[in-house]
Amino acid sequence: MEPKLSVTPRTRQIAPETSNVETARTEKIDPMAHVARELFDPATRRLDAKRVAEALDLPFAQIARALDVSPTQIQREPAGRSLQTELAKIAFCYSTLKTVLGTRDQVLLWMNAPHPDLGGRQPMSLFPERKTDMIVTLLQNALAGQMS
Repeated sequence: MEPKLSVTPRTRQIAPETSNVETARTEKIDPMAHVARELFDPATRRLDAKRVAEALDLPFAQIARALDVSPTQIQREPAGRSLQTELAKIAFCYSTLKTVLGTRDQVLLWMNAPHPDLGGRQPMSLFPERKTDMIVTLLQNALAGQMS
């Protein structure tokens, strides 16, 4: 039996533009804000390749190539343990972009637009080539403020 993790949302004080502390407001911080829940299988609580493919508008054949498995394996066990490492990289890309850009449509626009840091290639085109690490690095550098 796995231990249960209890997470209580934290709060933080947000000071207004003026220095009047009495009017400061409290904002709730969601510790799960970075998690794209729609990518997870509710029964296993693991990433689900079908849900990831659906979120990114990727055909099963392409997500299968990205995961280096057959489409049949994805059909048979979409949330399989052996898929989790590679799915986590793809999910990181999706959830990071969704957090920053706000909507799935914006994520898909970013993923399908040629990117100068990728030699003009579309980030989405790198998944089937098993080059997800390039997108992960690009996003991590951007989050750290290291633009090329």
